[in-house]
Amino acid sequence: MGANLLTSLINFVLGVIELLVGLRFVLKLFNAGLAPAVNWVYGTSQPLVAPFVGMFPNPVLNGGFMIEFASLIALIIYALIGYLLGKFVATIAYRARRRVVVEE
Repeated sequence: MGANLLTSLINFVLGVIELLVGLRFVLKLFNAGLAPAVNWVYGTSQPLVAPFVGMFPNPVLNGGFMIEFASLIALIIYALIGYLLGKFVATIAYRARRRVVVEE
């Protein structure tokens, strides 16, 4: 039961991170104005995207549309981290269950 709870917690946290970074990508793509909600999304997601800023240039298309590659890379990396953490927890839980069955 503990492994399921931990897996659910990991999925929830990574889901919130993915939501914020994905929303940031869409807002940047459509050149959203500086409304308070948009500023909040940018400010909240900035620390999540910061490690990936500067890896690739951000092309600006006609009309001010910007493709922020740092957000795309962050989405991929955080999804990969969530997947690996989930597999790690499942492996540890499986080994713990197997050890209990063998020892009985």
